[in-house]
Amino acid sequence: MKPVKLLTLTSLNYLIIFFVLTLFFFAVFYISIRREVYKSTDEVLYNRKKHVTELFKSRGGTVSDDVFTYDNFSIRPVAGTAQQSDRYSDTLIFEPVDHEWDEYRKLSSTFELARRTYRLEIVNARLETHEIVDSIIQSLTVVFILMVAVFYFTTRYFSKRLWQPFYSTLRKLNDFEVDKMQGIDLTVSRIEEFTLLNKSILELTERTRNSFINQKQFIENASHEMQTPLPLLYPNWNCSSKTPI
Repeated sequence: MKPVKLLTLTSLNYLIIFFVLTLFFFAVFYISIRREVYKSTDEVLYNRKKHVTELFKSRGGTVSDDVFTYDNFSIRPVAGTAQQSDRYSDTLIFEPVDHEWDEYRKLSSTFELARRTYRLEIVNARLETHEIVDSIIQSLTVVFILMVAVFYFTTRYFSKRLWQPFYSTLRKLNDFEVDKMQGIDLTVSRIEEFTLLNKSILELTERTRNSFINQKQFIENASHEMQTPLPLLYPNWNCSSKTPI
């Protein structure tokens, strides 16, 4: 398995987290926009329903169409009793001007007047949520791409500066030679973890140097002893008997 640089891995992790959070933001944004569109449209329908029903009741059910400032509703008598709750629904209405089906929001309600039940259906052009969100998302996509680029390079830049003491220590550790008399000179860092790392490295290299010096001295002494002639060590050496006297 090919090793990966810690800086690259950290930047990719940040990028993935940022991407997931952005997707979550877009989902929340879409739901919020859609809810606000429905809320605004339903509020308009409810206000118009109240205006129509109150005017219809005040005129005794004999209201001409020219009394209202809008014509996107219908009132007709129905059998049965009036329902208590209003019902909102989506519907499509063909517009001959632009030759396409447009999205509308419809409110269906019933009310009673003079012991008769009437059904009111009122519609209002709904803001096209998909078109609104698509146009906003297209604009935000450009911003998102720029944000990703800026986020990636800025985090990589600051992470590289943050990890600079580590890479400096690593380079000096690679250049360290135990047979040299001078010790390793590490850069002082204000980061506690790097300070602890440098302290451990200094202690380790110092012990290694001391062990090397002791071992070298032992080998030199042993070599010196092995090279010393036997007559100097044993002046009474008897060459014929090969045993010291």
